Amino acid sequence: MPEAHMVKQVREGQAGDGGNRLLRHPEDPTEGWLADAQWRYLASRLPGKLAYNAVEGLGTRRFVEAVLWLAVTDSTWPELPRSYGNFHAAYQRFVRWARLDIWDYVSTCLAGDARLPALQRMVRLHNDVRRRRSRTAAKAAEQADTAQVQRPASLAERVLQLEARVQRAERLLEALFASPALTGTSIAESRD
Repeated sequence: MPEAHMVKQVREGQAGDGGNRLLRHPEDPTEGWLADAQWRYLASRLPGKLAYNAVEGLGTRRFVEAVLWLAVTDSTWPELPRSYGNFHAAYQRFVRWARLDIWDYVSTCLAGDARLPALQRMVRLHNDVRRRRSRTAAKAAEQADTAQVQRPASLAERVLQLEARVQRAERLLEALFASPALTGTSIAESRD
């Protein structure tokens, strides 16, 4: 079906969307569109009630189409067309689906689709970054556990440390105010 004809059908609410006229916005780019048969197949295979849930006005079909658009165009989340809604809400939902491995279901259902490699690459890159961050956080936590934090043994020792800091700060201030730039004549004296 030609794209212009499809856009006209969507605007008129006749694209086989089951009477849901808000399913696609007329400004949605066609790169992310799912055919009705593809969507029905995918929706029937998603776990739980994910196919019917909406997050901040973004239905699941439009969400999947938004992610497909991002994957195909290799765009960033802030570049997501406004017709798909808030890009941050879509990103948070993408992250949640990646954490729950729901994109595996989507990949299985979209087998043979030309956009599948782009979607898989996007999910794989996200998961790699997530794994690296968790490894870095784990290493930092491990180092914090193994490193001996030098804490004062008593309140008296803490007071001595604070007094030493105050004395250092006082010496720095004295040195600053004793500098040649500040010991010169004042502005009032230079006017006379």
